[in-house]
Amino acid sequence: MRLNLRERAVNDVMKIRLDPDKKIVLFIPSYFKDLRYLFSVFYRGDMEYMSLDSVLKAMNNFPGKQLLVKIHPYDSIDVNTFIVNRLKGYRNAYAVKDADILSLIDASALVIVSLFSSSALDALILDKPLITLNMHRREDLVPFAANGVALKATNTEELSQAMKSVFEDKEVAAALGRRRKQFIYDYAYKVDGRATERVWNLIDELCNGVN
Repeated sequence: MRLNLRERAVNDVMKIRLDPDKKIVLFIPSYFKDLRYLFSVFYRGDMEYMSLDSVLKAMNNFPGKQLLVKIHPYDSIDVNTFIVNRLKGYRNAYAVKDADILSLIDASALVIVSLFSSSALDALILDKPLITLNMHRREDLVPFAANGVALKATNTEELSQAMKSVFEDKEVAAALGRRRKQFIYDYAYKVDGRATERVWNLIDELCNGVN
């Protein structure tokens, strides 16, 4: 499975025209434009744009890295318009909508998620450093940072510092890695592609036990 992901990741990187020699910072926001979702969770309509601006500003401190914004597949925003209006003028900043999220995560050196993105768990399963960017007036839906498997940021300065810790502090990076493995084992057990086999064996054992 992981080999297939890496093959797809290489293809996606080539399609998006990312620089294969630069590490990717993947930002996974929630919806930029979806009123039904907007009014249920945001306290103002431009919250995800504020998060994006914070990420873009933080990226200025890491000129050797490149930013990829993965727009939600059900977001009603037009990706080309988004690139022109929001990313124009920023070097090494890209956006994509129709691409496999798992392969993009696997190709990335760091994943930054919005408070409401469920892809945070995918990043942990794929053993990627994770930063949760919470600029909303709500508690974290899943306490990744509280469990020590992610760093939390609520503004640009905190985000820049968290990114610096991931990329430059070996002790922080190592500690996050150890905690990720334990967290995934506790919540998802073994990530070895054999979950179906284990479930089938359990069902078989239960059925045989009944008989």
